[in-house]
Amino acid sequence: MPATRKAVPKQIEKRLFQEVGSRCPLCGEPDVARLRIHHIKPYAESATHDPDEMVVLCANCHADADVGAIPVEKLYEAKRGFRIIKFPLADATTQCVHGNENIVAGRDVNIRMTAAARRDRKPTPAGTVCEDPRKVGYLQYLAKRYNQFREWDARHGGERMKYGFIHGAYARCMKYAIRTTPIDAFAEGVEFLQGKILGTKLGRIMNSRGQRVFSPFDDFDGKGDMSMP
Repeated sequence: MPATRKAVPKQIEKRLFQEVGSRCPLCGEPDVARLRIHHIKPYAESATHDPDEMVVLCANCHADADVGAIPVEKLYEAKRGFRIIKFPLADATTQCVHGNENIVAGRDVNIRMTAAARRDRKPTPAGTVCEDPRKVGYLQYLAKRYNQFREWDARHGGERMKYGFIHGAYARCMKYAIRTTPIDAFAEGVEFLQGKILGTKLGRIMNSRGQRVFSPFDDFDGKGDMSMP
C-alpha cells in the first residue's frame, strides 16, 4: 500500500501564505478559505513538502494547475513575484521596500509585487476582451458565479466539486480561454457561461422562483451580485 501522505508542516504553510500575501498570485483571490497549497513538483514524485516547489493558489487556479491548464513556468513565475534583493549602501545600511508602500529602515530590500501589478506587466492581447476591463471582468465573474452555484449543488447532492471544469468547458466550446476571448465573441462567451449557471440545480431553483441568478452585463459594477440564498 502507498505511504500515507504527510500533512504540510505549519511552519511551511505559514511561509507559503506569507509569500503570496494570503492571496492567489494568479488571479488575486483574497478569500483565505478558498486558498490551497499546490505542489508545483507533484508530491508523488518526491514525497516531500519542499517550499521552493510549492505555491498557494485559489481553488480554481489549483484545479487548473492540477490538470496542466496552467504552465509550470507560470507557477514558478508566481512564486518569484516575491523577491529579496540585497545590496550595500554607502552608510552600510539597506532599505526595505514593500511593494508600492513606504520605504522603511531594514537590512534587505523586500519587493512584494501584488497580483494586480503582475497583471499590469502582462501585455494585453490585441483584439481580446482584455482590452475592456469590464468585459473580461464580467466573464470572470460569471465563471466564479458558476463555481459558487456548483459548490451549493455539491454540498446538497453529495457530489465532488471540480473547480477547473468551467474553464475547461469554456475553452473547449469557445476555443479560447476567458482572457483571450476575442471582443467580437464576447456575447457568445456570456451566453455560454450564463447558460451553464442556469443549468445548475440551484440556478434552476432560483430561476423558477423569479430570483436573480446573476447580474446582467448592463448592471455589472465590476464586483457582481454574489449573494446566495
